[in-house]
Amino acid sequence: TQEVVSVMAKEINKAQLWGVTAIVECSTVGVGRRADIDKAVSEATNFPLIIPTGIYREPWIPDWAHEASKEYLKEWMTKELQSEIENSKVQAGWIKLSAGEDGMTLLSRVVGSPNLILI
Repeated sequence: TQEVVSVMAKEINKAQLWGVTAIVECSTVGVGRRADIDKAVSEATNFPLIIPTGIYREPWIPDWAHEASKEYLKEWMTKELQSEIENSKVQAGWIKLSAGEDGMTLLSRVVGSPNLILI
């Protein structure tokens, strides 16, 4: 974690010189989301990083998500938006939806459905 913080602190300092005031981080479940590392970078640099809830596209959708009910997905994303991501004490700031080159999969359509009302 400390190595990542060291590298990212330099890059964030450069971004701040260009007037950047926050970074919207796009890593989700399935593609290396690490809220703990994002939190460490944000705290070390005193710079906001906004992290998503949601699931990336095929073939990176985890098995548990394929098997999850619509209600479970709703509860999971709502918890991450209103409380925290995976016991990290980091709250998600947005929902990422993804589609592959072949369009929306059934799971992508469920997660992105207007019927999956979170709040």
